[in-house]
Amino acid sequence: MNENYTKDMLKTLVKVLKDNEIYRVNDVYGVSHKRPYVHICKEILTNDKYKDTILRNYLEKSNDKVCLLSLHSCILDYKEKNNIETARDDQLVIHVRSGDDYKNIGLGNEQVFNSLLEKVKETSSITSIVIVTALHYGNTNYPGVYKVTNKNNFKHLRYHAYNEDKSMMYPIRWAYNEESHNKNLDLLLDFIKKLPLPVTIQSSMNIDFDLVYLTFCKHLITSSGGFSNLINQLNKLE
Repeated sequence: MNENYTKDMLKTLVKVLKDNEIYRVNDVYGVSHKRPYVHICKEILTNDKYKDTILRNYLEKSNDKVCLLSLHSCILDYKEKNNIETARDDQLVIHVRSGDDYKNIGLGNEQVFNSLLEKVKETSSITSIVIVTALHYGNTNYPGVYKVTNKNNFKHLRYHAYNEDKSMMYPIRWAYNEESHNKNLDLLLDFIKKLPLPVTIQSSMNIDFDLVYLTFCKHLITSSGGFSNLINQLNKLE
């Protein structure tokens, strides 16, 4: 099944979210009023780039309080304003966490890989599968928002790099690299070919679009991690 898929095809279909330090759904939702994420919340609230986004609207309405119903309401508003169509009722939607942490909460974790396949077998009345995924990388390969300039704090930063004059450090553990990109695609291709039904890929540079798609589908399976857990909670409110 799905023998038409190739790695080159996935390179075209699966979007890569490099340097995605700011628009982090679960981090903003869960700990928006606490350090170390307060600065990214301020960026979302003040930068016009994020105007009319789900997280901007959520932060404005939630008043620094964690509220699942408020987030769900913002997602619904975004769906209706942008006329976003979601999966059919006979489609199974699988969220695959791809990108930086694929070895722990994505398909690079054998337990996650096999668990997803088992859950697919347990579904019924399904005619096809939609995989929702994008390669998310939460660090940068340059001094970004998590840079450290106080040398007294250098020793506390793991998986780091320096700028040219070594006046600052910045984390690179979750930064994009070609090896990670290729390994993600290899695992995804292997996973797709093991699925028993026809597969389509839903992947967008617009994180809000995929968030809507996952929240309002009838049949949902997710991999692991904070974002997947949040998606499950949002989806169950429907």
